[in-house]
Amino acid sequence: MGIVGENEFEQIVEFTWRNTRRECTVLFRNIRELPDSSLQNSSDSWKLVIDFPFDDAGHGPREDLDTLAGPSAADSAVPAFAA
Repeated sequence: MGIVGENEFEQIVEFTWRNTRRECTVLFRNIRELPDSSLQNSSDSWKLVIDFPFDDAGHGPREDLDTLAGPSAADSAVPAFAA
């Protein structure tokens, strides 16, 4: 995919989509631990947040969904498969 800095948790990826150069910020973190500001996108570029595929003991996917349904929910698009 052309993602550089593979040991970083936030990357900027440039690509062509529908014959137009685009930019996407890819954030790979535990959604439950992110502040609302990390879920907001203040630019015209895309933002993709990928949740860790594991949780600490005592935590589960419901907490991730609760974070996504928080105050930032009106400003973001959560795909149906994530809800």
